Amino acid sequence: MFAAISAYLDKQVGLDQHRPEMKERMRADQLASIVRLTPIMTVGSLICALSAGYILWRDSGNLLIPAWCLAVGLVVMSAYRAYLSRRHLPPARRISRRALKRAVGNAFTLGILWGLLPFLTSMVGTASHQHIVTSLIAGIIGAGGFAMSPLPQVAIAFVSPIVAGALVSLLQFPGLTEWTLAFMLLVYLPVILAAPLSHARIFVANLTAEYEAVEQKQVVSMLLKSFEENASDWLWQVNSKGRFLRVSSRFAEVTGLPPERLDGSSALALLRMISGRSTPFLEIFLSFKGEVPFRDVEIRLDRNGETFWWKVTGEPIYDDAGHFAGFHGVCSDITESKIAAGRVAYLAHHDSLTGALNRARFNEELTEAIISYEFNDTPFALFYMDLDRFKAVNDTMGHQAGDALLIEVVKRLEALLPSGCLLARLGGDEFCVLIEGDCSHERLGALAESIIESICTPFHIEDKLARVGTSIGIGLASDGAGTAEMLHHQADLALYAAKQGGRGTYRFFTPDMDSAERELRELEADLANAVSRNEMELHFQPIVTTDSEKIAGFEALVRWRHPTKGMIPPLRFIPLAEKKGMIGEIGLFVLNEACRVAATWPRHYTVSVNLSSRQFATNRVASDVKKALERSGLAPHQLELELTESILIEQPETVIETLNELKAIGVQIALDDFGTGYSSLSYLWRFPFDKIKIDGSFVAAINRDAGARHILSSMGALARNLGFKLTAERVETAEEVAFLQGIACDYLQGYYYSKPLPEADLAPCLAREVLRVVPEEEPAPAPRRAAR
Repeated sequence: MFAAISAYLDKQVGLDQHRPEMKERMRADQLASIVRLTPIMTVGSLICALSAGYILWRDSGNLLIPAWCLAVGLVVMSAYRAYLSRRHLPPARRISRRALKRAVGNAFTLGILWGLLPFLTSMVGTASHQHIVTSLIAGIIGAGGFAMSPLPQVAIAFVSPIVAGALVSLLQFPGLTEWTLAFMLLVYLPVILAAPLSHARIFVANLTAEYEAVEQKQVVSMLLKSFEENASDWLWQVNSKGRFLRVSSRFAEVTGLPPERLDGSSALALLRMISGRSTPFLEIFLSFKGEVPFRDVEIRLDRNGETFWWKVTGEPIYDDAGHFAGFHGVCSDITESKIAAGRVAYLAHHDSLTGALNRARFNEELTEAIISYEFNDTPFALFYMDLDRFKAVNDTMGHQAGDALLIEVVKRLEALLPSGCLLARLGGDEFCVLIEGDCSHERLGALAESIIESICTPFHIEDKLARVGTSIGIGLASDGAGTAEMLHHQADLALYAAKQGGRGTYRFFTPDMDSAERELRELEADLANAVSRNEMELHFQPIVTTDSEKIAGFEALVRWRHPTKGMIPPLRFIPLAEKKGMIGEIGLFVLNEACRVAATWPRHYTVSVNLSSRQFATNRVASDVKKALERSGLAPHQLELELTESILIEQPETVIETLNELKAIGVQIALDDFGTGYSSLSYLWRFPFDKIKIDGSFVAAINRDAGARHILSSMGALARNLGFKLTAERVETAEEVAFLQGIACDYLQGYYYSKPLPEADLAPCLAREVLRVVPEEEPAPAPRRAAR
């Protein structure tokens, strides 16, 4: 019952809208506001009780009166004693339900005692006594209800029995006066009961506002403290005379001065000491004198050999009368952001890895050099270079080693280049050097040779030796390039010529390189449409068994029959297709066409098709092969796919997954050009090869190089021990055939047996069981490698 009434009253005053912990705290404050009035209520109750008792005892002499006075005295003195025992304790944060019941019980007990007074008066007193007591009871109800109103449970518990007692006492008498008083008391009863609720509601609302204000103040104080202690900013304030007020520990820390020295000191004097009579000082000084705000003024400080930066913002403050009272604001330590901005500015013009100039900054310098040449005839040259075999270092030693190599390359170049030269890394392994002054061919050639020699010297990277080289293209201002882009292009053409000349060399730009470039661009444009125009065709070179010299299969080799330029050698268009990303389309044509043609042969013949790394990059090799087999009807065991070691290095996981998928359906896999490139035996162990093909350079050296013969013998033994078939290509003489038969090579391929044949010429070849030497009237041209 008590809990239900208490919950109802809490809802009426708004306590139910707060969190449980906040509700308990408010109830404790409600009770505390009543307890604080205990001394006054004790004195008031004793005076009223003794006064009423004296009047009634004097006129009646009834012993019930002193007994009633004693009971009231015991109750109020008990409450006062409890008050005295707790007044030095800290304020309670919450009160228990038991404590609330006890407070309500004490109020109710005291209310009953005061409610008994009208009965005693009616028993022993006169009409005048009745009027005096009625007036007293009205005062007790008003005063007690008001004093206890912060906690309506207590107020109502006190007032209710008094009102009930007064009503019952008045209704005992049939007189008009008594009934009138009873009626007035009934009319006034709702006000008596509603007043504590209204007052309690106001009290709770005030408490809520007070708590919120305290919480906000605590949050603001905490944030300000955290702001000043942990952030790079701090607050400051000066009075109207410019002297610091309330100096924070953070401010003292950044200035390097003790707080007691700063407190009350002149802000302008400190600023002048820090920055001198600089522009920021003058700006703040004038703002202070003019009482105008200032914002984001940057100040530089040099302290103990270090440089710091502050950013200061401030605005004037005025008192209630509108008089100038000083300035306040915020100061920020922007040293880190200044350093970061400097770093960003540096990175905007320099390569983040090596520290050399980047492409954007170098182009600006190159443009300025061109303008200077046009107006002042100041000669200069442009070196354009890249690293040979850098990709191999990246692939075998990792990108971290590649980055370390680039850093060392820049160090060598900076140590080698004459003073005044500008070195830039354009990206990847590409570098440019701008050289002003003497630009004679002799001087530039000697410098280029020195660079090539230096870069070719092995680098020590991660306790390993990394070997790279470089080729250099040289463009001169006098070559007529009017823009940085054109000069870059000329140097790039010269670099291409240097690489075509065998790498590890340099070339000066010449006008004929431009015409060669135009021809190459025309060839590139024609190559883009060569497959769609049916200009590509396949030739097939027989592969024979070593022991019986019977045909075992053919290797499919692509040819380009240009409509106006005739047959274009693969050496001209295959590298271009690789570079421009067209090799995928050409490779897919070779795969489909080879399967189509081979499907017409007897089923014991195989066809070999070369795959490029670009085809593996698309992750469609397996699906392309399956579609080609399904479309042509060729049996999977008749298809042999050849790939080089470079493909294995670039994409090992993707490649091995694809090869396993193809092996599962019966396709044969061959490792091409074995003995060149990286030649890691781990590939033979990790990848499911059926055959390895000896590079033709070893076969060509059989008759003149004993070392080549020893290597070939080792390859034969290795193939036998690992269970691989061994194929030798570019076989051209009987002596080569005899040697290869001696090392138990399984298959032979080359002009000794046949040149690559178009599809129309295959029928006579297929009809012959054994191949010997090609007719003498057909000279054997330079061997041709398969399309990549």
